[in-house]
Amino acid sequence: MSRLEASDSEFSQKTKKTMAKANVSPLACAVVFEQIARGSTMDVKEVFEMEYRISQGFMNHTEFFEGVRALLVDKDRNPQWKHKSVHEVT
Repeated sequence: MSRLEASDSEFSQKTKKTMAKANVSPLACAVVFEQIARGSTMDVKEVFEMEYRISQGFMNHTEFFEGVRALLVDKDRNPQWKHKSVHEVT
């Protein structure tokens, strides 16, 4: 994310704008980044197992339900994520 923020390229500008508009969960962004990094060294079976564990983890975390609330229930499109940016995710 730091490299994306530091870049002035057309790709980085478009990506930042798209992510801001979608109001993506910083936790989900961090998880996906780690998922890609780890998955690059796994075989297909291991990747599917990791995908399953991640999906179950999100079902046990408040971020998923907050996203559903903001988009589908209250329709305010203003999720209150646990982390305000990916830099806060440990």
